[in-house]
Amino acid sequence: MNLIPPLYRWLAGILLLAGVLLASYQHGRQTMAGEFARERLDNERLAAAQLAARQRRIDALFASLEAARTAQKPKDKIITKEIIKYGTTVPADRRCALDGAWRVLHDAAATGQPADPASLVAGAAPSVTDATALETVGENYNRCRDAIDQVSGWRAWYGLASSPTDAHHLSAHAQGGAND
Repeated sequence: MNLIPPLYRWLAGILLLAGVLLASYQHGRQTMAGEFARERLDNERLAAAQLAARQRRIDALFASLEAARTAQKPKDKIITKEIIKYGTTVPADRRCALDGAWRVLHDAAATGQPADPASLVAGAAPSVTDATALETVGENYNRCRDAIDQVSGWRAWYGLASSPTDAHHLSAHAQGGAND
């Protein structure tokens, strides 16, 4: 003899089945949430690793650029000394004065601004000695090399900073290819 009526047995079975379905649904949700959290964590770790690798490459580039700049300074000093020495060691009969128009045209070339035509007339601008002109040209070339090095460094930095996985720019600069 069964004390539980058949209707209640059916209801109990349906409730049991609903409970199992609900439990499996909850288990699936938790599993998916865990997988999403694990994937997000993996992505965050990957991004952090890429950022750290990029920073190491940028630090290495900075060290390389600074080493090149430091190595160039003694060479620049030697050149400057030789230019200064020119004014005192070259005999007067081997030296000359450059027409003022030369200085005006040189200034125009250095600044990128056209020369005033009135200043190009003979005698309108004071003449300049060859030693003074040589000092100016030497200083201009030195500044030009500094500017080229800066732009090359900025280009290399941008290449590294904009590409988290590409070490090509650093290796190209280290091999002297930064002026590509």
